[in-house]
Amino acid sequence: MSYGGDQLYVYCPIKGTFGVPYEEIESLSDLYSKSSKPHITPLVDYSSSDVREFMEKTHQYLSSYGFFADPETKVRIWDFEKLSRSDLFDLPLSWFTIDNQILREFYVQTLGDFSGYVLSEVA
Repeated sequence: MSYGGDQLYVYCPIKGTFGVPYEEIESLSDLYSKSSKPHITPLVDYSSSDVREFMEKTHQYLSSYGFFADPETKVRIWDFEKLSRSDLFDLPLSWFTIDNQILREFYVQTLGDFSGYVLSEVA
């Protein structure tokens, strides 16, 4: 999540929360130079039980590929441009590591090349 200027808010267990100017990063992986375990707050809400159900339905054991693209999935994505600062306090947001297995697909879909990930079709 970015709020309050041209920077990305990052959390790490040792440093706490801090801003990283966008001009200092070319992809999410650059955040590792700022913290060994960087977390960000994607503006997305989903249920882990929905992810489990999707994985069972699609016969996936270690992947949830397709979860965020599935029209039957109950995922809510907020448009940052339409949110006020006070709205952010009312949203069910969480910090996630940038290498979160479930959110990688979401990072690719919303951030493109900036995510640093490439999705491959599951055979």
